[in-house]
Amino acid sequence: MASALPINRQWVIVLNNGDVIIDWGDGVFQDVMSGTFLTAVDQTGSHPVQDDECSWLEKAGAIQGFDKFQVYVFDLPIRSKKSIE
Repeated sequence: MASALPINRQWVIVLNNGDVIIDWGDGVFQDVMSGTFLTAVDQTGSHPVQDDECSWLEKAGAIQGFDKFQVYVFDLPIRSKKSIE
């Protein structure tokens, strides 16, 4: 089984349009379902992920599981960083 990365639930956000994203800070966001990195996100009307939404993500195979404090996410691509050179 693939290992999952625990993410604090306050950083897993459901947007007004229903998309679930991770807020990595510094204006970097990642879609939980597709793994796509986003630089501009309209957070108007967004909220931290709730239990029913976590259950749906788990059934959809986007997360390994969740508890009161964490969402366990797997299979997300890693963001490539530009070198300083």
